[in-house]
Formats: sequence, structure tokens, C-alpha cells
Amino acid sequence: MLLYGLVFLLSWLLLLKLLELDSLSVALRLFFLQRKTGYQSFVNYLAAANPQGGVPEYKFYSTMVEFLQDYQRKYGVKIHDSLREIRKAARTDYKEIKKINEQLYGLLFQFIFICVFTWIFITYLQFSLNISITGQHRLLLAIWQLFGGIFSLFAFHLTRRHIFKNFYDYFYTVYIFRSFFSVSIPVSEIIQASKLSILSSEKLLFPLKDRLQLLVKGLRTTGHLPLDELDNLSAELWDIYEQKLAKLSQFTTVIKLLGILFFALPGFLFGIFISMGQLMG
Repeated sequence: MLLYGLVFLLSWLLLLKLLELDSLSVALRLFFLQRKTGYQSFVNYLAAANPQGGVPEYKFYSTMVEFLQDYQRKYGVKIHDSLREIRKAARTDYKEIKKINEQLYGLLFQFIFICVFTWIFITYLQFSLNISITGQHRLLLAIWQLFGGIFSLFAFHLTRRHIFKNFYDYFYTVYIFRSFFSVSIPVSEIIQASKLSILSSEKLLFPLKDRLQLLVKGLRTTGHLPLDELDNLSAELWDIYEQKLAKLSQFTTVIKLLGILFFALPGFLFGIFISMGQLMG
């Protein structure tokens, strides 16, 4: 029993590690921090006529706003239109992130539903057939189901990171140009801040990098950057995002099936096996 308890404890520690949380206190701090300085605080800050104080943290958008505010203080440039563009981008991004979270919640809900059904079924067998299941068997079943949950979370996390790992770099670069050029920031500083030179060569996104480089080449020679072309790039980025989201949905379905086949269903069959063993014994 002690061994099972240790395995159960290690499973929870592994789960926290996979979620990149070192301790429960860190998890609680992150939870309340996100509630205070998340998306809603960020857009409320930008909605103010004259934003004051520190910029609420929300992904890389906060860095962009701080960069613009720094130039406003130094050179007195107007940044209202740029802040509006950043707010619009953050709102669209937040809507898309909700779609990703919905896939995660659906994944976890289905797995948890099957696990709960397994326990209800085992309890029903106990009372209807007048059998007993040992505490060790119960703990073993719970640990197996817990590992199934960890597997599902870990697989979803890795898949999402792999699919979207380069998207936000491109997104950041496009919106740096879109937001900063309209406030007359020196071209060299815009290019340096955009991180265009370190963009990856992912097949789906690489054509956008070529077009960005052509736009920068024209910007250096003419000092002009067509904002409508940047708007087109932004729209294409969101189209690519939808393609990646559909790809994530396909992989999420595979993860669901694996979780059911290797963790939920075996747990259910284990309960039946133990129950039948009790009857035959």
C-alpha cells in the first residue's frame, strides 16, 4: 500500500512538472496573476484614452506597447492608432486561443467522463453482486487513470507547441511593422525589433517571410511600406492559424482515441475482471 501511495504522489508531481509548475503555491500565484493581468486587463488598459501605469502582461503584446510608449515619451509621436491595431490583434488572438482551450477541455471531459463511468459501474457491481474490491485494486485503477490524464495533457501540450511553434514569431513580426511604421519610428529600429532575420523556414509560413523581406527591401529604398499589404499578410496569417487549428483538432482526436484505448478502456475492463474474479472465487 505504501508503494502505491508513493507512485500516486509521484504521478501528481509529474503532472505539476508537465504543467511547468514547481509547486502548488506557484500554481496559485499564477492563477491569481492571470486573473489580474491577463487578457481583459490588457484590453481595458488599451481602451483608456490615455493609458497610465505599467502595461498589464499579455504575451508579447505588452512588449510592443511598452516599446511604443517609450518612443512616445522620447519623441512625442502619436501611438493611438497603433495601440488600436494591437488591441484588435490581441482580441482576435484571444478568440483563437479559446478555440484551442475548447479542444483541450473536450479532451479532458471525455476522458474524465469515461473514468467516472468506470467507477460508477464498479460501485454498481459491488452493491448488485455483493462483492468487494480491495483498496489496492482501487488505488491501482486510480493510478492508471491518472497516468492516462497525464498522458493526454502532455501529448496535447507537445502537439500544440509543435504545431504553433513558429506562428507567433511571424505574427509578432507582421504586427511590429503594422504598428510601428505608422508612428514614424526609424526603419532600422523597426527591422531590428521585428526579428525578421531569425524567422524559421516552415513550409506553410515561409512564403510570408519572402514577401516580408521584399517589403523591407522596398522600405529601405523608398521609405514607404504599403499598409494594405501588411493587412493582407495579417489576414493570411489568421487563415494559416485556422489551418493549424484544424490540424490540432485532428491530432486531438488521435490523442482521445489513444487515451481511451490504452487507459480508460483497460481501466474499465480491469474493473470487470476484478469483479468476475470475486464472483468466481
